[in-house]
Amino acid sequence: MKNIFFLILFCSIAFSIQAQNSIYTDTLARKYDRNTIYLKNGSFEKDGQAMPYGLFKINLRKELSASPMATHEYKRSRTNFWVGMGCSLASTVLIFSSPQQGGIKKELFYSGIGISLLSIPFTINAQNQLNRSIWLYNRDAIVR
Repeated sequence: MKNIFFLILFCSIAFSIQAQNSIYTDTLARKYDRNTIYLKNGSFEKDGQAMPYGLFKINLRKELSASPMATHEYKRSRTNFWVGMGCSLASTVLIFSSPQQGGIKKELFYSGIGISLLSIPFTINAQNQLNRSIWLYNRDAIVR
């Protein structure tokens, strides 16, 4: 009789703890789903709705402004993006201006290729920093 009483008491305590954990997990999961964002092709999704980046990613910038660390990382991402874009543009200009009558001006052509290769790390860093800014935003969104 005593064993049955302890068994019932143990089971009721275990079920109540499980129910409390389930409520906590459900609340945290809903908060995560509602407040976090993730990137998609040309847009980002928040609370189940896809929102376009906007011109020069203004919508994403407004969303990230809720987190100071995410905003700082986003600004670094945009700086690297524009440096990479400038290198790509300069390399295109050099490569297309290298042909002359009677051949190619090799110095301009090879300079264009070199600058083009220089743009790759800036572009990769820009994407990595953008992903990190989203991660920082999501971390702050859960804490808030």
